[in-house]
Amino acid sequence: MDPLVSIIIPVYNFKDELPRCVESVLNQTYHNLEVILVDDGSTDGSGALCDQYAVLDKRVHVIHKENGGVSSARNCGLEFAHGEYISLLDSDDYFDLDMIGYLLGLLLKTGADYSKCPARLVNWPLAVPQEASEDDYQVYSKEDAVKNTLIGRFGFTGSACHNVYKKCILKDILFYPARSNEDLDFITRVAINAGDVVVTQCSKYNYVFHPDGGHATPLSQYMNELDQVYSRLGGVIKEKMPEMMSFLDVRYFRNALDALHNHVQSSKSSFDDNTVLIAKKLKKMKVSGEYLNKSEKMLRISLHFGLSVFRKIGKLLDRYKERRKNSHE
Repeated sequence: MDPLVSIIIPVYNFKDELPRCVESVLNQTYHNLEVILVDDGSTDGSGALCDQYAVLDKRVHVIHKENGGVSSARNCGLEFAHGEYISLLDSDDYFDLDMIGYLLGLLLKTGADYSKCPARLVNWPLAVPQEASEDDYQVYSKEDAVKNTLIGRFGFTGSACHNVYKKCILKDILFYPARSNEDLDFITRVAINAGDVVVTQCSKYNYVFHPDGGHATPLSQYMNELDQVYSRLGGVIKEKMPEMMSFLDVRYFRNALDALHNHVQSSKSSFDDNTVLIAKKLKKMKVSGEYLNKSEKMLRISLHFGLSVFRKIGKLLDRYKERRKNSHE
């Protein structure tokens, strides 16, 4: 018999997008599914819509809970799941109809502990890479998987979605209740628990970009959560794979640099003490430039000339990206 795959979908006030999301799962070419809709205290009728799907399809199970955030909702789904395999999907995104069958097939073919594919970027403002074939995949060892997850290369993103996991490797792993970097914390700890990982370059997950969606987290709050997540993750890495600590430092630097850049570009005022302290901290960090892209290297150098120069260089880089976007439209 085909193994049961549990799909966990946290739902909060996405009533208009939810049908596309749920139906992309119910219409999968692979049928032995358990679909877990976790209504995280929705107020727009999303919860009632979830209940309708449970009536229409016996594979759908609905959990209603008070609002606690996406990590809390995913954790409820993980604790409920009965499948031998697990996958996660955000309620505004959607699967290709053959995603589960394809990623599960890679696991069964290679014997890996989890499989992952890149996301296809929907409504993305920049040029989208050409898609690869289904035969374009590679198996990575635990060591390579952890390293590549931390530095973000070869298809190893910090997202917990667009993957299929053996449930057994998720034992005692739950999502940390933060607004940012909780996925990276989760997927890195999964990689540490796992053996081999199979990564395909063929996109089967559709990530829907919302250019006007949400409000940016204030820099001080983002950095506080970043420090908490990386302290927690650093403790795990030091205990189990201490040779990976330098790669965690690289990821911390990249995420903090990006947050500082976004804050400085959006701020019209002078730089407050907290912004100056964060810039000083990044200047002192000794991380290998081997794993930084060209823009990050330029921003890193500009920090040594002060935040005003950092802002100007960042603005030039943003304009260059905008011109590239327009040239592909």
